[in-house]
Amino acid sequence: MDIAIIADDLSGANDTAVAFRKQGIKTCVVNYPEGFENELIDCDLLSASTNTRDLESSEAEKILRVVTKSLMKMGVKRVYKKIDSTWRGNIGRETQTIMEELNVRIAVICSSFPDLYRTIKDGHLFVNGKPIQHTPIAFDPCKPMKTSYLPEILQAQTDIPVYLLNYEDVSKGSVYLSEKIQAVSNGKKAMFIVDAVESNDMEIIASIETGDQTDLLFCGSAGLSNAMLNAKKVFEIPKMLPVMVVVGSVHPVNQELIQQTVQQNKAVAVRLDPCQLLQGTVDDETKEKAHRVMEDGSSIIIHTGQSDVDRNATQAYGKSMKLNEGETSLKINRAVQDFVNELLEHYQFAGFIVTGGTTALHFLRGIRGAGIRMVDEIETGVPFGMVIGGPMEGAKIITKAGGFGSPNTFINSIERLQKNICLKGEE
Repeated sequence: MDIAIIADDLSGANDTAVAFRKQGIKTCVVNYPEGFENELIDCDLLSASTNTRDLESSEAEKILRVVTKSLMKMGVKRVYKKIDSTWRGNIGRETQTIMEELNVRIAVICSSFPDLYRTIKDGHLFVNGKPIQHTPIAFDPCKPMKTSYLPEILQAQTDIPVYLLNYEDVSKGSVYLSEKIQAVSNGKKAMFIVDAVESNDMEIIASIETGDQTDLLFCGSAGLSNAMLNAKKVFEIPKMLPVMVVVGSVHPVNQELIQQTVQQNKAVAVRLDPCQLLQGTVDDETKEKAHRVMEDGSSIIIHTGQSDVDRNATQAYGKSMKLNEGETSLKINRAVQDFVNELLEHYQFAGFIVTGGTTALHFLRGIRGAGIRMVDEIETGVPFGMVIGGPMEGAKIITKAGGFGSPNTFINSIERLQKNICLKGEE
């Protein structure tokens, strides 16, 4: 993983991480130290809770160094420092420690969360419209807040110079902020507290750039990380793997499913000429289209045609080859699987949807699977499972009898596979 979240308590690690999971990003939250003793698998984003909010600053610094070093060993190059929206904790000391370990020059700090009535104006922190020292939070037993002026609070916790980018600066946009940060810091380490009163301000801050983003540490509440996620700055949503849909059944309901899925831009349909398949070939134009779909990252529906004209032409061609209906179907299914296997050699998929019992059988045998472990049901008559055996063991597969399914069956199944949502019993 390239980037991680470091929070000073577990609830903060969780409320920042959950937004990424909702976007389909596989996110793990771990506690220090026990969480770092386990091997993490299938995780795109790690949110680490150091549990240092109420510790002495010197002890917090030691833990932050260990955690940051551990993340770097995992391949992390950038960190989002989650801080409390009411500024409890060792914010200055912890931020400085991360900057030192990652060799980062600039920290941009904004704890505003306008949706929860936490705002910063002229460097002062307000909760529900009141300066922080005039709220119950001011009487925190561990870290009481005696002033709302954040530059003063932060400078007392760090050796790095602290500057304020006020509301007027923010109103001039992210390009202006980026240029001012570079001018004020003048190549040296600096921390910048940034005003934010409205959600739009958060989006502007999330778009700050310094040229080399690894030289920039963002610090804030879940409000800023959410804005970064929406702006696709720093936190870039991994592109979903495509889904392969193989339609072998000639039942008319499948034509409606294909049309609905294509119209909703959930997949691209690639038709294989059944007469060509009976000859054991697929024309170059069709192959090129399939590869273009894959290169674009789109899900693909592979089918052999559903109209009466298709069926009649296929049966007539099969008879001309002295094949009965069963032999014709068998030959087509094997040719479809050959085409599928060619794509599987070149591309990865989030999972598979296979329609028709005979097609499902050939698909499973084609990937050398021994069976399917049932997990759940997408809808009535549309089971979800995982491949047993073979080189693709554990691959997710949804099967459907030819005549089953609602108009959105393919759409719902594709979304389920791409979001990687854990279903009952899924490991």
